[in-house]
Amino acid sequence: MHTSHNRKLKIGILTFHRALNNGAVLQSFALQEAIKKLGHDAEIIDYRQNFIERRYQFFKINPAFITQPLIFLRNLIRSIKRLPYTIQRKKQFELFAQDHLQVSHSIVNGKDEIPQQYDIYIIGSDQVWNSNLTGGIDEIYWGAFSIPINSKKISYAASTPYQNLAYIAEEQLVRFIHNFDDISVREKIIQEKLQKYTSKPIKLVLDPTLILPKDVWEEIVTPKYKNERYIVIYQARLFKKNPKLLQEKARILANKLNCKVIDINNPLDRQCYSPSDFVSLIKYAQYVITSSFHGAAFSVIFNTPFYSICYDDGQDDRYAYLELTQKFSNQICTAK
Repeated sequence: MHTSHNRKLKIGILTFHRALNNGAVLQSFALQEAIKKLGHDAEIIDYRQNFIERRYQFFKINPAFITQPLIFLRNLIRSIKRLPYTIQRKKQFELFAQDHLQVSHSIVNGKDEIPQQYDIYIIGSDQVWNSNLTGGIDEIYWGAFSIPINSKKISYAASTPYQNLAYIAEEQLVRFIHNFDDISVREKIIQEKLQKYTSKPIKLVLDPTLILPKDVWEEIVTPKYKNERYIVIYQARLFKKNPKLLQEKARILANKLNCKVIDINNPLDRQCYSPSDFVSLIKYAQYVITSSFHGAAFSVIFNTPFYSICYDDGQDDRYAYLELTQKFSNQICTAK
């Protein structure tokens, strides 16, 4: 990231900082810290996106199931059983945010509440344009809000599965792009798609987790896993054809290396891991097996051996990007 301004700027960030997802929270932290290292003030705009907020509620009961008593009861029992895990996980993410994120006042009613005190508004990084994660197109993440006349609006390392752009009408996409003074994205395929609709240069940039110096990440590492031998599993989503695919591969490798398996996202383990735990677990792991961009990214940061599993389901653009930019094609394989 580069800025030519000599004066200290106030920069507001719109991203997925409230998702109970390690990659989302850590990329928020990384972008904030990268801006501060450039000598500017950074603050995360506390936009509480409705769909994301509902996704992480303690009880997630689909109202449609009310007319189906058995399914409704099964989901209710599942939610009750997971409640201690859910509460603890939410608490750990909140504590990390309190300690490491500079956050504005809450924005709950949409674009009219976006603060007006920033010189630059940055949207990104992460999958802020992924309509599957926001319950449809969220125009705030496409820059559809007012800012002061002398302020700028940019995207940084914004991402979405390529197929999601196909659901946006061309005239709407042109209007969204026009909202930005400067646009950068994380994947080459997204760069090429958007470039068709504008004369503005669409830049390809690194995810902020990869531009932050390693020593900053070392500051949030906890040593409690240092003397353990384990393989880490971290998956962004399950492989529909075989939901236990990563666990199966991890067990085979664990038997060869004579170590245990830690599945970071498995609530059945009854073990909650904070974002700091996530970073630490990857740093000290014998191996990481992941279907997540950030699982691979942090393995790269700490030089931890890893395999990235691509599901070949249209959601793997981010791995192609990592392959091209970091030259780790031999550690990226397709699920079978």
